Amino acid sequence: MEKVRRVPLERLGSCEGVLAEDVMSSDGRVCLLPKGTNLSFDAVRRSLPLVMRQLRRRGIETLLVSHEEEYSLDAIQKIMKQMKLPFSKELDRSLTSQAVSQVESVYERIAATGVVDEKDFSALVETGRVLAQEVGKVPQVLLSLSDIRSFDEYTYVHSLNVALLAGFIAKKIQPETPELVEIVTVGGLLHDLGKTRIPRAILNKPGPLSQKEFLAVQDHPAAGEFLARRGGVENPQILSFIRHHHERWNGDGYPDKLRGETIPVASRVAAVADVFDALTTKRVYKDAYHNARALQMIIENTGTHFEKSIVRILLSSIGLYPPGSVVEMNDGSAGVVVGVREKDLFRPQVLLQSDPEGTSYQEPRILDLHESGPGLFISKVVGTAKKRSLQPALVP
Repeated sequence: MEKVRRVPLERLGSCEGVLAEDVMSSDGRVCLLPKGTNLSFDAVRRSLPLVMRQLRRRGIETLLVSHEEEYSLDAIQKIMKQMKLPFSKELDRSLTSQAVSQVESVYERIAATGVVDEKDFSALVETGRVLAQEVGKVPQVLLSLSDIRSFDEYTYVHSLNVALLAGFIAKKIQPETPELVEIVTVGGLLHDLGKTRIPRAILNKPGPLSQKEFLAVQDHPAAGEFLARRGGVENPQILSFIRHHHERWNGDGYPDKLRGETIPVASRVAAVADVFDALTTKRVYKDAYHNARALQMIIENTGTHFEKSIVRILLSSIGLYPPGSVVEMNDGSAGVVVGVREKDLFRPQVLLQSDPEGTSYQEPRILDLHESGPGLFISKVVGTAKKRSLQPALVP
């Protein structure tokens, strides 16, 4: 999110960013500093003392500087833990790293050799069961979704994110029965198995797919079910999750063109979780949508692609401004959404980053819009905090 602010000359030496306007002499004839000058460059910093003296002689005391603020969920969660916020609990990083490592190992072995090892599948299914237990304890699962470090890693990390988000939705659907949570969490880790049969050049192709390439992609749910069966997966609902995660409510999906309630519940959950994470992840052929925009696209396709009740549950769980959304208030202050209330979707809790003048807060502040009154509200969404890293690093 780009912020523009007036910076006093005495703070220029420690300021990051670029000049947002030309700095002209008093007669307007000489450009003392051009717009776009990067104040972070060493050469610029070395010349600043002389430049600052010249500016002061001409009566210039402040400069207009713009800087790009990158919000990281890792930094945000650290602050939330320090503040002991009730919604700061996140999933164990070592567990999610282990899950991705196992997914990568299984998928890579199948892609390279075609060998399906039941021991690998058994271990991965057990990790999925542990994840399912942990998902139920996390109040805001979006803050636990992981980021990809390279496009080649997409399928593995996406599988984890779909497992977590699907498990979170399932917990809301059947809070008293953990079976559905376990089914969709394990299914999420396995749902893209069939992509091991697709050349990486197709998966990472930056342009439109040919008809032949698109048909190869459409075959991956059925291929994934076949591989899961060979790996010893017998639960019919997990197998259905894998096969039917691309079915659509109106019957336009694949591979079996299922429609409406003929689509198993687990697969209806899968469709929403799969699309949400795909939309919010940067790929070689597209940029990532911010969380609120991805949610809006899912809402727009409710009743055609997605079942209304599933989307309603997602909406009530993450709000209209999902956790991780970088937002600006009507008074100009800005921050990151960190908590939502199911009964007040428009007014989440925001970890403020800057005041109405654009100055960063020295101490973290939480703004609870539910309690702030109607005069203060979110005016726009400007981005999404970067998903958390997979540290500790994956173990091969």
